[in-house]
Amino acid sequence: MAGVLGGLVINRAAIRRNLAFLHGINMAESVMIELTRRGMNRQDAHERIRMASMQALIEELPLAEILVRDPEVVRYCSKS
Repeated sequence: MAGVLGGLVINRAAIRRNLAFLHGINMAESVMIELTRRGMNRQDAHERIRMASMQALIEELPLAEILVRDPEVVRYCSKS
């Protein structure tokens, strides 16, 4: 294992760039799971997160910012 990780180089700038590019949609599944855990129907949660993820990419805004616009999502899970 040490041989595999020995030459590993972490490019922090690339990580930040890639995460910024995703606008938080890398967390979409976790949000969907939390919504269902708090009582939202799984299919509804999936569709709302899917639509919000696409909108986040189109508008180049964080997924959280898109989700707080949806009263049904806010009903189950606030931004804070």
